[in-house]
Amino acid sequence: MQDDILNIAREFLITYMDDKAKELNNQYENWWSSHKYTIQHSLRVGNYADKIIKLEKGIKQEDIVLIRLAAILHDIGKVETEIEHSICSAEIVKKIFIPKNRHYFSKIDDEKLIDIIKKHSDKKNRDNDICSNILKDADILDETGVMSIFINERKLNQNSPFYYNELLERLKTSEMSFLDKTSEILYTKTAKEILNEKKSFLEKFVLQFEEELVMSSENTILKTFD
Repeated sequence: MQDDILNIAREFLITYMDDKAKELNNQYENWWSSHKYTIQHSLRVGNYADKIIKLEKGIKQEDIVLIRLAAILHDIGKVETEIEHSICSAEIVKKIFIPKNRHYFSKIDDEKLIDIIKKHSDKKNRDNDICSNILKDADILDETGVMSIFINERKLNQNSPFYYNELLERLKTSEMSFLDKTSEILYTKTAKEILNEKKSFLEKFVLQFEEELVMSSENTILKTFD
C-alpha cells in the first residue's frame, strides 16, 4: 500500500506541475525557478527523508508514509506562487490529491499530512512532531554540499576576470557561515551527521580550490613579466 500511494504521489507531482505550468503559461527567468527544477528538488528531499527515516530511532510505522508523502508534495504549490507556497501546497493536497486517493487515507492521517506541508517553510520553529521535523531537515539538506557550490556560482558574473576568486570568497565566508547556522536548527541526529559530511567535503574543496588559484596567480604574474 505504501509504495502504491508514494508512486501515485510522484506521478501527481509531475503531472500537476506540468499541466499547471502550461495553463499559467509560466515563463521562468532562470532554470532553478522553473517547475521542473522544483520537481527534481522535491524528489531529492524525498530521498533525504528516506535516509533520515532509516537511520533515526523511534519513528512509528504509521508516520513513515506521512513523512514520505509530505516530502514528495511539499513544494507542489510553487508552480502557482512562490510567496507562501507551503500554504498553497497544503491546499492542493487537501482539495485535489487526497479526494482523488481517498481510499488510501483510511490508514493515513490526512489532517496531519496537510499540517506538515503547511508548516514546512518555517524551519526555525520546531516542536516534538517528528514528522514535521524530518521534512524540515530533509528540505534543508538539499542544496547544501556540492549543490551549494552551484548555487553560489550562479549568483556571480561569469564574465568577470575575478570570477574564480569571487566564488572562492563566497564559499569561504558566506557558505561556511550558512552551514554553521543551518546545523543549529537541524533537529535529527542523522541530518546533523549528513550536514557535517557535506561541510567536511566543502572545506576540502575550498582548500584545493584556493591552492589551485594561488598556483594560477603565480603563473600569471611570471608570464606577465617575461
